[in-house]
Amino acid sequence: MIGKFWYKPVAFVSDNRREVKAKLSSHALRSWFGDDLEVVYLVPESLALKVNSSDVELLIKDESRLKREFRSRIRELVNEPVAEENIIIIPSIGEYTEQGYRVFFDNSVENSFAYLSMELARLTDDGENFEEPVVIYADVTTGHNIYTNTLVEALRTLIASRKLRWIAQGKLIPSKGEPIKAYLVSIPPITEDTARCKIDIQEYDVKAFFDFPVKNDFNLGRLIKSPPQGCDRRQFLERLARMYSRELKEISELIREARIAFNAIAYNTPLAFLNREIIRIHELNPRDAINHVWKIMAGVREMRVIKRDGDALSVAYPKINGRLIVNLLLAFNMLWSLQKLRIDLERIIEWDSWANLRSIERFFSEVYRKVGRELNGRFLRREVEDIETKAFEKLKNNEQKLLKEIFEVRGSADLPRNFFAHSGFLKDYTLALRRDGEIYLKYKSEYLKTIRGWLERPER
Repeated sequence: MIGKFWYKPVAFVSDNRREVKAKLSSHALRSWFGDDLEVVYLVPESLALKVNSSDVELLIKDESRLKREFRSRIRELVNEPVAEENIIIIPSIGEYTEQGYRVFFDNSVENSFAYLSMELARLTDDGENFEEPVVIYADVTTGHNIYTNTLVEALRTLIASRKLRWIAQGKLIPSKGEPIKAYLVSIPPITEDTARCKIDIQEYDVKAFFDFPVKNDFNLGRLIKSPPQGCDRRQFLERLARMYSRELKEISELIREARIAFNAIAYNTPLAFLNREIIRIHELNPRDAINHVWKIMAGVREMRVIKRDGDALSVAYPKINGRLIVNLLLAFNMLWSLQKLRIDLERIIEWDSWANLRSIERFFSEVYRKVGRELNGRFLRREVEDIETKAFEKLKNNEQKLLKEIFEVRGSADLPRNFFAHSGFLKDYTLALRRDGEIYLKYKSEYLKTIRGWLERPER
């Protein structure tokens, strides 16, 4: 985090590591851990005042120009090439003065948190490393406190989202281990008299749980808390809806389908999860969805209201629901994990949608263990054993019947309740087939739409 464009060189030291003279702790880390460690500079836009206070309005209005100016100043500071993509501009908060010129940023911590969370996601999710583990060091003591605190919160989001990307795989990348390792880097205050500075490096971790992050249907009204002061909310939302109609529709669809897929696992309905007409996640693209959210956020940022009054400038930001932005990011990553799981479990489907009963029990019990839903596995095992016992007793080889015929029961009085109570093996809708010493199950096709509706709104 850059707080100014001048830092004095000091000798950085750390436990059992050689002394390195540098202006920033990040450059000392790179000397210790190797040149493949990229340095990324987080720069509050208020530092435009340090570039040119008389030209600050033009700089703030033109982010690409502002980034070029920041890059030039940072390059002078560190005396080495700096890639433009390694500079992240953070929306500023509060009032700043330089040489009699004043800028007030009418913004919120929630906005800065949301933008920085998305920036970190984009930074670590290029096409080459979406499935690769990430190591990140965050210097949380350089720069203004309000932004370093925001960095810690954004780092929490990054860790959780990376873990959710592999939640159904046990939070591990096959053959590669943990999806992310994060560290907080701290240094004491550096004064004019400081010659040596000890860097403290602490591993940082947060937990990720198998719980769907987005609780309500997604819509633009929930995304935008308020337009800039003085703007009409309805007109503001209508304008955004016209500009990003396709992106908003695709995000909404993705959240709906991801929630249905999550519910199939969370509510222990494995046969439904295996059916592509019920769980329609195979063609969705979480990476596109992340880019859609970023595109909308960038557009919202461009709709700031910038006013000048003599030597004073005000920059009024639309207020974004930062928690929703983060929850969207978490949901997209969870969806990616469920897509991988769905592909891996297709081996259970033998032919024509028939799924091997014992394979269902074996594979899904392991999934439930990995996502922390072991109780689902116990209920599933009970249902599988009951069905298997009755099916072998009542069916001949190559014979198929509805479960309610095999169990010799009447139709269910409360279909949705019995669907969820019996691991999705609703006797009225589920066919069983005996073949070559194995039992197979599938739903009757005319009931798939009904089952999908139950999983979309299980609380109804």
